[in-house]
Amino acid sequence: MELPPALDKLSKLKFGMPIAVLLVIVIDIALMSTIFFTDLSNSSFGPFFMLIAIVAITFTIFYVFGIRDMKYLMVFGIAVFLVVGSVVYILVLHESFGMPEPEPGNSEFYRDWKLASIFDLEDGTYFSDTSLHWYRLEGGDVTPYKDQMGTYRFNVTLYSNDPFIIEPDIRIAYARELWWDAQEVDMVAVNASDTDYTDGKDYEANVQIDTNAVYHHWYALVFDGGANPGSMNTTMIMGPLVGDESSLYGTYAGVGAINTFCNTAMLFFIVVLLYWWILKAKEQRKQWGVPSDDDSGDQPVSKDARFSCTKCGADVTDDDDKCPKCDESFDDDEKDDATSDDNSQEIVIVDSIADDEEEDEGGEEDEVKAEFTCTSCGADVFDSDEKCRLCGEGIEGEEESDFTCTSCGADAYDSDEKCGKCGEPFEGVADDDNPALHNCPHCNKEISEKLNFCPHCGKTMSGE
Repeated sequence: MELPPALDKLSKLKFGMPIAVLLVIVIDIALMSTIFFTDLSNSSFGPFFMLIAIVAITFTIFYVFGIRDMKYLMVFGIAVFLVVGSVVYILVLHESFGMPEPEPGNSEFYRDWKLASIFDLEDGTYFSDTSLHWYRLEGGDVTPYKDQMGTYRFNVTLYSNDPFIIEPDIRIAYARELWWDAQEVDMVAVNASDTDYTDGKDYEANVQIDTNAVYHHWYALVFDGGANPGSMNTTMIMGPLVGDESSLYGTYAGVGAINTFCNTAMLFFIVVLLYWWILKAKEQRKQWGVPSDDDSGDQPVSKDARFSCTKCGADVTDDDDKCPKCDESFDDDEKDDATSDDNSQEIVIVDSIADDEEEDEGGEEDEVKAEFTCTSCGADVFDSDEKCRLCGEGIEGEEESDFTCTSCGADAYDSDEKCGKCGEPFEGVADDDNPALHNCPHCNKEISEKLNFCPHCGKTMSGE
């Protein structure tokens, strides 16, 4: 994915990685805090969409600042979300201890089978149609609200016009904020002789809580009989806060890190894996020679391409150290040699030494030597070559040379006027224009009498 030049500069910053990590931590803490400290937490899909936004922003910032390697994305992703989860949950803990004691809880949730018309009169009493029975829980609270640990007293008041109600089932339920391991306790009437529920009847329960945590509680009137058993519950109320704030930092930091890793970090890893899969798919398409979506028909020649790979024929530019299609490696010296011929329309990059080096039994590597030289340009040629790697001349089979050049040792033939490799002229080779011949005393080949050395074996006429 290509970025605008202004953004692409960020990927080349000297301290781009630490800047990106710090920026992501700050932004993610701010976004995740909105889930806990705003009305967004009360919506059905708000927290889910916020998590998606956090993951998208995290990946985008990493990519823009040059963090694109799978290893770094995974490591930094784990580190960031563990830190963000720990910090946000500690902030939630601090917010809980800083809030004032909440208002008493009331029954605002009714079951349809017990729903009745209720009118709240100015004097605080209730009135309803005598043909309907109504019920209501009010004033649910806990005393004390904050404490180290010990006994907590829960209170609630039941209102009803049901004349048949006897010993109603009133319960208090409480749970730790992070675990929600709910516990239920039956409540008892403060005044058992009170039988008038229209003006309210008080219930209480004393509960021993010895585990430090932030708790929530709620009250319920349970209807066990009839065709539609169920309950009428109050709103959920914060409290009690057991233990001091500092004693819970470690617990909230650990649980926050785990919770954030299990939801946000796992979603981030899915995005990273998709990104890796796209890169691998593009790379595989290039290796298979499949044109990309932007290509039409045959692969066009790039304007920047100056060479063709001899292994697969793909276009290669000056900036390429290896073939983008088959990964054939190129040396800078070979590129320079290839660009020296201005009249050539297509320049081929070759390796004068075979790619694979064989090791002898002693463990030492031996250089693979050329079998013979090209008759057109004098370049090294191997038995496996069907054409010259330098000039492209076709090779139909190895031809035995007539002699070797005394300057560079390359193979030469009687028809050569100069060495095909180093350019050294041959002036004394026996032919029809030079009939003054005699036999070399060393190799018995016919050579010109004017030569002081044999062009075939390279030895002087003196015998040295």
